[in-house]
Amino acid sequence: MNKHLLILICVAASVHIIYSTLWYVMGRPQYSLGGDASSYITTAQNFLSQDIWSSDQKLYPLPDNFRTPLYPLFLSFFLFFHLSFFYAVVFQDSIMILGVAVVYVLGKKLFSERIAFFASLILALSPYLASSFVSRSIMAEPFSFLFTSLSFLLFALYIRDTKQNYLYLGSLFLALDALTKPQFVLFSFFILLAFIYTQGKKKVSHCVISLGLFGLLISPWLYYTFTRFRVLQFSSVSHTTLFDASVRFQSWREGTRGKDYRVEGRKVLDVENDPTFTDTQLFEPHNALRLASYGISYISHAPFSYIVYHLIHIPRLFYHDTTIDSLYEDFGIFSSIHQGDDIQVIKDGIRGNISSAWYGLIDHPAWILSLSLKFLTLLMSILAFSTVFFERKRHMLFLVGVIAVYGALVSPFGLHRYRVPIEPLLLLLAFNTISIIKKRSTVKYPVY
Repeated sequence: MNKHLLILICVAASVHIIYSTLWYVMGRPQYSLGGDASSYITTAQNFLSQDIWSSDQKLYPLPDNFRTPLYPLFLSFFLFFHLSFFYAVVFQDSIMILGVAVVYVLGKKLFSERIAFFASLILALSPYLASSFVSRSIMAEPFSFLFTSLSFLLFALYIRDTKQNYLYLGSLFLALDALTKPQFVLFSFFILLAFIYTQGKKKVSHCVISLGLFGLLISPWLYYTFTRFRVLQFSSVSHTTLFDASVRFQSWREGTRGKDYRVEGRKVLDVENDPTFTDTQLFEPHNALRLASYGISYISHAPFSYIVYHLIHIPRLFYHDTTIDSLYEDFGIFSSIHQGDDIQVIKDGIRGNISSAWYGLIDHPAWILSLSLKFLTLLMSILAFSTVFFERKRHMLFLVGVIAVYGALVSPFGLHRYRVPIEPLLLLLAFNTISIIKKRSTVKYPVY
């Protein structure tokens, strides 16, 4: 085994083992049920006990297509054999370690060994990726981390080398990604883009077979959603997300905060006074379509304003580092950081309220560290995008395009865990830019 690969595997495994050991010593459960965990678990439980696919927690749940199948089926294995989710987390830790190895192996082929090593080392050392926000949570992020890295790095290799197996494998992993995180079904057009973008000798059959493999893998799920609900809908989450975006946009326009899409959704569906209606029923396919229709209608009344709102929220994905938050959540470290908003310091500085910004840092010294990490995260993102100005190779432009489209897609949410799938791509491109800058700065020009 390659020495560098062995080092990366050992480092990543050590970080996860340290987390597990510390949680054990602290008497904490070895997994987190925060975030979306309950809906994944409920879907798996309903599938096993009632033979129905539903995230509804009622005694007699209504079917839905809210959660795509891969991760609930993964959980159903542990539920069926009455195994603790601790073993699911051990498997997820292994998936994250495998993801680090994949980034190194494929990154070395695309860039260089040094670039791949340093990008993978940061992933291996990341306390956030090993935390209750990602690896130790009963959510789908570890699988998406692996599948996204595999699919788009394989597409980039196809663009550079025109070996059809790269395109075929990338398409299969992208389908698995879509069955894990439904937003990635929208990225199927990158299969066609990778085919168009490659410079080598290519055959149309490469693209046709790849799209066929993608379609074949997702077809059972599409068949279920269409035959069960009579709607052409991959997952209702995309429609409720659109409605959520419109609610956030409305709050932004009105200068108010705290509007909850679940409360507003009940109003739109005229069930706000119905005690039997649960939040999960918002994700019933036909309800989700009604909510999406309302959201589109609201946005269409102020499209240019929405574009501005959407664009100004994209950068948050690229600076929203939550390493400190994860250490606080898991170990109670840096508790003072949660007594306010560190970003307010930046806003005060921009507005000229220097004294307010200064006293904010004095009162919360941990903010200096959290802001420094945010600036570093933003710098690495800028360096990643800057690759296109230094090296206009097609596979590099392709990866930058993937990141840009993904960033636009998840705005205006930009939650920290949304960056997890594209973190490897950002790091590889950022270190590629650093490598280019270093080489150019050391070039000795002849003296005449």
